[in-house]
Amino acid sequence: MASGKSAPDPLRAYLQYRVRAWIEEEPGRRGYHLARLAGISGAQITQIKNGGKSVGIKAIRGLAAAFDMTVGQLEQEAGEWSRDPSRRPERFQLLLARPSVRNEDLPGWREAEKQARAHANLPEWCFEVARGRTGIVPRGGATRDYVLAEAWTALQYAQPEDRLRWTNEELDRKADAAEKRAKRKKRRAAKRLSG
Repeated sequence: MASGKSAPDPLRAYLQYRVRAWIEEEPGRRGYHLARLAGISGAQITQIKNGGKSVGIKAIRGLAAAFDMTVGQLEQEAGEWSRDPSRRPERFQLLLARPSVRNEDLPGWREAEKQARAHANLPEWCFEVARGRTGIVPRGGATRDYVLAEAWTALQYAQPEDRLRWTNEELDRKADAAEKRAKRKKRRAAKRLSG
């Protein structure tokens, strides 16, 4: 393993791929199942799956064991995987080409966001934060459920003072817009009566 306590980018990206592939391999598999096998926390699996910035040596050793490999074999496979684009699904090629893919750049994000907005009554700022988050390209591009999960995550993890400030700013914008619409409607009605 390279010196230091964290995985280099190709290994980190490969672990992200392997964790996602392992979970998707069989219906009903969850990240916490892999966490138990690897002897690490479910939060670490989630961080790896979502492209977290660092993967510690304990997680690398645990995942290598869970995948029935040595750390050296895992590193070798990661190196081959990162050098050979034909071995990677398209969504991971995008990830490696640009280490931080913003959600708004994902295929289908705009349409999925429209559907998500129609489905859930979340504040606008949740979608703004979700748009700027980075992650991996989900299979088939962004879906309504993916956008909703990102927006709910933004709402859930926002600091209370930010959540309040952003919501108040948004309500003020909506009130101003409603007031402007009411004035326009009044002017049009006055024009019709006078014309």
